[in-house]
Amino acid sequence: MNDFTVMGSAIEQRHARCKAWWEPHLQCTRDFVARHIEDGSRVAILGAGRLFDLDLALILKRATEVHLFDADPGCLSLWRTKAGSDFRRRVVPHIVDLTDILDEWTRPLRTVLRKGDLARYLSELRAPEPTWAQGAFDGLISLNVAGQIPLYWRDRVLGFKASLTNQEQAALVHSMAELQSAHLRALSSAAGAFRILVTDTEYYYYESDCSTWEVEGALHGYSSNVFNDSFPQEGSESWLWHLAPQYIESDHEGEIHRVEARAIPRFRDAHPSTLNGVRDMS
Repeated sequence: MNDFTVMGSAIEQRHARCKAWWEPHLQCTRDFVARHIEDGSRVAILGAGRLFDLDLALILKRATEVHLFDADPGCLSLWRTKAGSDFRRRVVPHIVDLTDILDEWTRPLRTVLRKGDLARYLSELRAPEPTWAQGAFDGLISLNVAGQIPLYWRDRVLGFKASLTNQEQAALVHSMAELQSAHLRALSSAAGAFRILVTDTEYYYYESDCSTWEVEGALHGYSSNVFNDSFPQEGSESWLWHLAPQYIESDHEGEIHRVEARAIPRFRDAHPSTLNGVRDMS
């Protein structure tokens, strides 16, 4: 069982435990997507997962074709059930690593550790433009996945070396930001498609008998700059997601996420007549 399947199963189990606390966040996500999706579009859903935060039936009423992307093969049976006769016809599955690069980055880790070069290796990593960005989609929807992308990589690194030096930790955060920024850059640069981004921006850790909260950013390093520079706040929305209520997940603390949703219409960044280097001379 790969790490994507393990994470997908853990999310499903956590949803079952915390359903009442998750539902306001999930409904806010569904509503935001429904308000901003364009009719007659060929759309890609990045991080479709178990479809908790997506009303597939509603999307199919608006879109002509829906491409579901996720790295967890455990999603396939659910997608097939939800899509019915539209599966592989109007609902097209893609079981892929959204970064395209995690396995390639992972393979050298053992050798790098033997040489004592982990910090240098992590700091020199560069993420490519993901393959999904090259698809001819009318719309791209990143669905609560931008915050997860770097966590898979972090967990792989820590699986090889659980205790990092300060230099290694800083380099790891740099590489996490590189993955996250590549996702955000690819999403923001697709001027010929409408784009919808729903992502965690902050994590809040609380104890029920303590008035102070611990706050941690969900956007790593320079990825926060990419987010703020590339996704305008006009028409944006924000809400809180009670991810892990204290005493449900842990007796010691609870966890709440700040979620931000932003939408960019098609051609906001470039006039349609000049896309792909072709000018309409009419």
